[in-house]
Amino acid sequence: RLWRYSNNWIEDTAKGTPAVTVLKKKAAFVPAELQAPSRGGKRSRASSIASYINSGQVRWPANAAWLKDAEYYLTHYGHTDYDDDLDALYMLLINILRCIHPQNYGVGRPKRRVTIGGGRKGAKIRRRR
Repeated sequence: RLWRYSNNWIEDTAKGTPAVTVLKKKAAFVPAELQAPSRGGKRSRASSIASYINSGQVRWPANAAWLKDAEYYLTHYGHTDYDDDLDALYMLLINILRCIHPQNYGVGRPKRRVTIGGGRKGAKIRRRR
């Protein structure tokens, strides 16, 4: 497959919470995580991600079947029947921005070490933080 997902983020709302419960019962292998509803309205979410889009920091897959529809709904926000693409893009970008690059794993956190006692018979394993 060309596009593989590692998580599904679902907004913790009246419809989202039961959806995750059902998903975890019926398809436990599908990763799903509830996200707290964002503060402010759609207009504030749109303005908070606009700079990333306008500066070219968001890259779009050129041949994606959904791209034309998503572009239409995002560029005509406020004048269409559907506005969920904006929320989905906001949730995606916010979660990507929260991700830690593998190069930075452990930075700023104490490293856990396991020390094995100095060769004495019956030496114990001590864990240091």
